[in-house]
Amino acid sequence: MGIDSTSMTYYEAGAASHYDIIINEIMADPNPPVALPNADWVEIYNNSKKAYNLKNWEFSDRSSTGQVKLPETTLNPGEYAVLCHQSDSADLAAFGIRVIALKSFPGLNISDDLLTLKDSRDTSIDRVEYFASWYGDPAKSAGGFTFELINPDHSCSGSSNWKGSTSLDGGTPGKQNSVYNKAPETDKPEVVSVKITGPSCNATSANSVDRVVGFLPIDVKWVQGAGQKIKIKYNNSRGVQLSWTGTTSIKRIQIAFFDLTLTSRAPRKRSW
Repeated sequence: MGIDSTSMTYYEAGAASHYDIIINEIMADPNPPVALPNADWVEIYNNSKKAYNLKNWEFSDRSSTGQVKLPETTLNPGEYAVLCHQSDSADLAAFGIRVIALKSFPGLNISDDLLTLKDSRDTSIDRVEYFASWYGDPAKSAGGFTFELINPDHSCSGSSNWKGSTSLDGGTPGKQNSVYNKAPETDKPEVVSVKITGPSCNATSANSVDRVVGFLPIDVKWVQGAGQKIKIKYNNSRGVQLSWTGTTSIKRIQIAFFDLTLTSRAPRKRSW
């Protein structure tokens, strides 16, 4: 008797990091339709090497009175899914799209809206503040076309990393974006200002590492010295590193939330 064999793929599961699951495409102005259904929707994409159960993850826009909770479903590495109201799910699914139907879905603003995706621990995984100017084409801003992310690995590129879809359907839900381009990011943002605001968190010993709670992961390295200038460094891990130099030991110090303004050589700014 022969031995049957089969192949399987194993994905590591775990807590999500910032930008593991990203907002990849936005249909904020479906009317008049081009070829896709006349419905608001948002596509998410697993840009990591881990599989995530999206149960109790939350999606919201700026006008939401509360976050919309996602049902139990797994998004594997490289997979797309479209978030929409359950009343629109059948029309979208008819296009062969994986749909996550929600009992409630915010009515997206045509312009100037802020979308936020949080995991079940209430940690912001991605958020996008978009504007109609991102279409880059007056004809597309008249309706029926989506905003598409150009490079999913450029998390802080703002408006320069979004563009109106070039698809003849008006969008590419459930598949690679029509404007997709993996070109290296040559115009990285730099920190131009840091302002301490809001509540603080504490570290009780020197030479330890603490993390300031906020949208961006900010690693604070405690070293010898206090009362000295703070060195601020933006790095590729999508964080901002702050370090102290000096000779006086740190016994206790408070670091508050930071209001960071990022800018670059291109005429764009983005704040967290």
